[in-house]
Amino acid sequence: MPENFKLSALLLALLAVLFCCFFEFTKHNPVLSPVNPFADDPYDAIGSFGIQAAAVLAALSLLRAFWPYATDNISEKQKALLVRTQMMAVLAVGITLAGDAIAMARHTRLWLPSRGGHLLFELIVGMALLTAAAGIFVYRAIPDIRLQKSTNASGKAAIVSIAAILVLPLYPESLRNRLAGELFAVLVGDILLFIPLSFLAMALVPDQGEIDFLDPLRFAWAKLREHQWKLILFVGMLMGLILALAELREANGWPHLTGHIALVLGVFIALETAGLLLGYAVLRKPMGLS
Repeated sequence: MPENFKLSALLLALLAVLFCCFFEFTKHNPVLSPVNPFADDPYDAIGSFGIQAAAVLAALSLLRAFWPYATDNISEKQKALLVRTQMMAVLAVGITLAGDAIAMARHTRLWLPSRGGHLLFELIVGMALLTAAAGIFVYRAIPDIRLQKSTNASGKAAIVSIAAILVLPLYPESLRNRLAGELFAVLVGDILLFIPLSFLAMALVPDQGEIDFLDPLRFAWAKLREHQWKLILFVGMLMGLILALAELREANGWPHLTGHIALVLGVFIALETAGLLLGYAVLRKPMGLS
């Protein structure tokens, strides 16, 4: 791959790491967590799956950028697939930050009067500037690729994005007072991340038709395609278990497995699995896996 594509991949890997640190710091820091309005669902669900999507897409970008292809004559389709992967990593961060900003706008009384709230605002602005810079760097490569234009993709992406922007500020947060409402809020967060991400990615870098080249991920995935949904299901359950145990971990060790904790484990596993299944279902085509 050309050097600018490789540099973009490295920058996105750094962005994904910084984004993960931002998410964890703003959620768990004792000064920031009390004034963090996006630590609750559906905003937190967007962030939780946003960092996972950004990490996976950044890793995929590195793989495709640095793969030792057999020929130096890289096709336009190969470049387009790589650039779309990179734009998706940027969009995963950008959509999450947009959700964070909406949460901040809805709950100014929570964070505005405090010094911690001002720091939280500054961190969001800084993260947004870094994401915008990365997005511009990646987007600059698009005019160099001879893309087949799509007349409908931009319109669909605009409609979906506007709908998401309207839904999130109006979402009735009081539904979180019950378990069913909390679970529903997580599902809403998943939808508001993955659906716009899919449409925006295909609008920015349109589909170039059947992939007729050797892509490292498609080559590896071809052997697993027959069991793809079982594999995603297994990974979702495993990730849900790991996240639940990390959340339940106490300073003095592990708590006793009571009925309440068993419920927490079940909820984490179910939500993570559902989120991964939804994400894979809508992103496998933009990622070049369909």
